[in-house]
Amino acid sequence: IKNKEIEVEILSNIKQIQTYLQEKEVGDKRLFDWLNKEYNNQKLNNEHLLNTITGKLEDFNMFRKGLEQSISELRLKVDDITTKRDSLVGSGNAELIESEYRRAKELYHQYYAKRRVLTHEKYTLENDVMFSRFNIEVEANKNAKKQMVDSDIAANIPISGRPLKDIFADILITANKNSKLNLQNYRERIYTANEEQTQLIQGALEWEVESEDFSILKLTRGNVGSRSHFVLHLAKRTNLNSKPGFPAPKSGLCKSTLLFKRGKNEMRNSSKPALNKLAKCLRKYPKQIIKITGHTDPLKPNYGEGSKYSNVTLGLKRAEALMKSLIAMEFNSGRFIVVSKGSMDPVAIGRDNKELEKNRRVEVVSSPNE
Repeated sequence: IKNKEIEVEILSNIKQIQTYLQEKEVGDKRLFDWLNKEYNNQKLNNEHLLNTITGKLEDFNMFRKGLEQSISELRLKVDDITTKRDSLVGSGNAELIESEYRRAKELYHQYYAKRRVLTHEKYTLENDVMFSRFNIEVEANKNAKKQMVDSDIAANIPISGRPLKDIFADILITANKNSKLNLQNYRERIYTANEEQTQLIQGALEWEVESEDFSILKLTRGNVGSRSHFVLHLAKRTNLNSKPGFPAPKSGLCKSTLLFKRGKNEMRNSSKPALNKLAKCLRKYPKQIIKITGHTDPLKPNYGEGSKYSNVTLGLKRAEALMKSLIAMEFNSGRFIVVSKGSMDPVAIGRDNKELEKNRRVEVVSSPNE
């Protein structure tokens, strides 16, 4: 208000409120009772908000420390496996090496196959509004700080005139309608080798609920000011199953032409860089079929590579030779289709040997449509 001063005093507890009313000689017992109830209600809401913020911070710290612990445990396992591998390789016992490898692989899968989460859940119902607080602890990590989950609100649990057992039964039913466990928080990175065993593909290990069971720890009823409230404490055990997921294989086009020596199934040295470039492209799309087509010179007097029959055979040998080169570079042999067209599809016709060299070739195509 213009030309008027407004004085504001902040009172932080009931005693200060009572002292202020006495000093100013304002209000009566009804005003004090009303302020007392409002103070208690505001204090409860503030504590709930503070607990939620604190829970989010604890949640972050828990997962950060859990990740650090998992990395530390995996490093120890890697060191242990490396030591065992070195001792086994030195012994020369191939069967024992294979057995230990399978056992280590099974232990690794078991470690990521299942998880158990223990939860303490507290539900508070006040004036038809239900608040919830969760303390979550992963059984495999006893040292981790507990996680607190956001509150939930359910506005359809009437209190007035109802038996106590019916009120608690509705709280329990509402509490178990929707799981508060955020499974996204348990996602982990995982890796698998590509088909040629030449690189790792990153995926995600997600979780789904296998089963849940709970026990009622405590039921209480009390008052906050003039408001009745009901509290239910539950202990819940949630069993999770892992579900690995990897991105769908990429698709694309790889195409190359490699030249061969006249009358032979031996690739020219000038084509070796093209072969390395082709291999790099093919590794990007490990699920695609690779079609290899061998070619020779056309059937013309004096400058062809041989008869019609021998040209088909030579084209096939060239295609097979290239396939073997790619298999030696760790490509899966099941990806290949080998074809010979002999001299039926020339790219150059004439008597010039430089031009005819272009016909002594192998064409490689890999695409989603092959």
